[in-house]
Amino acid sequence: MSLPKVRAHKEYQEFVKEQLKAHSLGIPTFFMNVYAKLINLDLSRVNSILKFRYSNRGTPARAPDNMLRSLLAMMLSGITSIDEWIALLRSFPSLAIISGFTPEDTPGVGTFYDFFDRLYLMDKDKSKTKGKIRFRRKPNKSKEQGKREDALPEHNHKGVIQRLVNRVMREDSKKKNNKSSYKAPDYLLQKIFKECFVIPSARLGIIDLDNLNVGGDGSKIATYASPYGKKVCKCKDKCDCPRLFSDRDARWGWDSFHESWVYGYGIHDLVDLKSGLSIILPKLTSANIHDGVVAINLIREAMNQGYRIKHSVFDSDYDNYHFYRFLIDYYRISPIIKINKRCEGKFKNRDLIFFTKDGAPICLYGLTLTNWGYCWDRGRNKWRCPICSLAQYKDEECPYRDICQQKKSKYGRVVYTRSKENYRYFTPVPRDSDLWKELYKKRSISERSFKVKKRDYKLTATRTRGRKMWAIRVALACMCQHIDAQAKALGVREEKSQDVLTVT
Repeated sequence: MSLPKVRAHKEYQEFVKEQLKAHSLGIPTFFMNVYAKLINLDLSRVNSILKFRYSNRGTPARAPDNMLRSLLAMMLSGITSIDEWIALLRSFPSLAIISGFTPEDTPGVGTFYDFFDRLYLMDKDKSKTKGKIRFRRKPNKSKEQGKREDALPEHNHKGVIQRLVNRVMREDSKKKNNKSSYKAPDYLLQKIFKECFVIPSARLGIIDLDNLNVGGDGSKIATYASPYGKKVCKCKDKCDCPRLFSDRDARWGWDSFHESWVYGYGIHDLVDLKSGLSIILPKLTSANIHDGVVAINLIREAMNQGYRIKHSVFDSDYDNYHFYRFLIDYYRISPIIKINKRCEGKFKNRDLIFFTKDGAPICLYGLTLTNWGYCWDRGRNKWRCPICSLAQYKDEECPYRDICQQKKSKYGRVVYTRSKENYRYFTPVPRDSDLWKELYKKRSISERSFKVKKRDYKLTATRTRGRKMWAIRVALACMCQHIDAQAKALGVREEKSQDVLTVT
């Protein structure tokens, strides 16, 4: 099927007004909000991004921008079923016109699933929903055991994050010398998301790409497929023989928030701390994959797309020595990560007896030295004598000044802490500083973003299975979040748009 003629955004707006007028239609009340949000959404770039996925010959296919707009309208309307959505398109002509179709010519079920195949780059053999794999029973463990295994996988898989960091660095260095033609399965979705949603949000001032602070977190989502599969062996008793599963990528994983085991996938997201919106599409993994492992790919994807991150905020699950090294040395990102108490014994530094638990040096007088900034060129933090640098101690005399300084100076003694000595404690932003505490308080915005995706856009009520389908559903939810934020910034309201929505 060939790609139809590309239609500009203004042409789409004129098409909607002309069709509503020609059929003497008005927008139903329960679709007013959807119309008000989609009429200003420019998806004209989608056609050029997906151009190579269509042939140059044959019958013209459905326009990609109309197909994506229709899926977004489905998510904004709270519909989770493709079949139910097609029935609505045919029952409400105005809804088909909002999507960009004529009421007499709406797409069918197969057309939408064909569009999914064009969106997601995956071989046909690998994209099959069914597959025969070894049967894995639900882990028979208590809640506390599940928490420990989920929080600290390096106890069972020692050095996995270190090996992953080293491999990412090697691969990036090879790509600089020899460009690779490999594209990830979500390559097109990531490109559409950036050009049609993230950049417009930045232009409206919703996201500040010049001063980008991000927060990362993970969440579990249950698949609609059965965890027991279909038995194909002839064993009469319980066995672990390979079975036929309708979702072969799903696995059992521990959900620490609900304190229960989940059979499905893990969603790992990177959101802007200012707006709570995703800057890249979340990574989808099996539910048994730990959050700290996927964070490396999240940061790597964001930096490869051209974003320049200043601070990255994570919870204690991401507290790993080599993850700090990856952020500080490789990408020059200041990590804001809480120390995991169960890992305090790792990577001990003998010099820490003269430091606080947050990594701040203490002088002989018992005062914490004043942080004077981080030098990225030399990879070290600068600390000054508090009596010489702070106004609150200007009238105080230090009895250890002669011991502390060989030559007396008004500037006071200077101490340097290098990140390479201990990445976990000597971070670019000191742990006891006001900036560190202020940024870490915003970490919960990642959890609120997951709540919006799951409840407002009904990811938890979606009856779907397979990595491809879940990746597309999650991507649509992230796009809808940007649409809502853009509509709010533009002041789109149902009351104000009443006279625009009803066309005579």
